[in-house]
Amino acid sequence: MDIDKLQDVQPDVLARLRFAVEANTRNLQIATEEGRISTVAWLTRNLLELMLWSEYCTKSPSNAKEFVLDSARDANDALDIPDGLFADDFSFRAAREELIQKSKADGFETLDESYTRVSKIAKDLGKGEVFKYLNKLLSKFAHPTALSIIYIGGQAERGITEKFSTLGMRMSEATLKVLRKPGRAD
Repeated sequence: MDIDKLQDVQPDVLARLRFAVEANTRNLQIATEEGRISTVAWLTRNLLELMLWSEYCTKSPSNAKEFVLDSARDANDALDIPDGLFADDFSFRAAREELIQKSKADGFETLDESYTRVSKIAKDLGKGEVFKYLNKLLSKFAHPTALSIIYIGGQAERGITEKFSTLGMRMSEATLKVLRKPGRAD
């Protein structure tokens, strides 16, 4: 099994998650000051996902290993682009096949499996409903939906931006607390 081939990666994964939370938090503070609702919504949604991944990876070294394997599966999925779509002189498919062959040579066989969706992790952690509705709401403002376009420049925009920012900051604080527990990566 691929997971058994990995060394203990949990301390490194938790340190990387903490770095990502801190970076998204700094960016959230800046976006809030500048009143950019779409950026605040996007960063708050990032913090929601980082909160879930952090909780998942702190639960066990095996979960952290699975997260690392998912990074390779993500790369594999991201490179599944038809040749010629973006560049005539570069083959994403060839790069993808090279990644798969290198992984197989290293003894990893599950690269072509589907990566784990954060919605599944949320459900497994008992937070499926929270994720479903928060992700939906934040996505409505992170992307150029009709709702987000109509609210730009409106009176409610600042209030919504502040609510999203407050939510993101609370998730950041809770996540960093989990990642800083004794025995966790520093």
